[in-house]
Amino acid sequence: MDSVAKAPIGGHAKIMLTVFVVVAAIRMADFIFYGHAVQDALSAIGFALLAHGVYTNGTDTLTRNNAGRYGTVVGAILVLVGAAMRFIG
Repeated sequence: MDSVAKAPIGGHAKIMLTVFVVVAAIRMADFIFYGHAVQDALSAIGFALLAHGVYTNGTDTLTRNNAGRYGTVVGAILVLVGAAMRFIG
């Protein structure tokens, strides 16, 4: 497996991948250490799925990975649900 530095993805995708992984780690730390709130777990899983989608589909080729695409959609939905739960409830 290639490291992120050697990953076959574009420069902007590497930045997005790094941001999604860092935010997922922060959300998971909030879930584990600060109260076990469901919205933190949903946000962490959502950002991790977004990172997976960016990593699998961040290349410049036309071939796309359907699992990465579906993971990105589900991840975005989970992030939105987690944000809604945080600010509404």
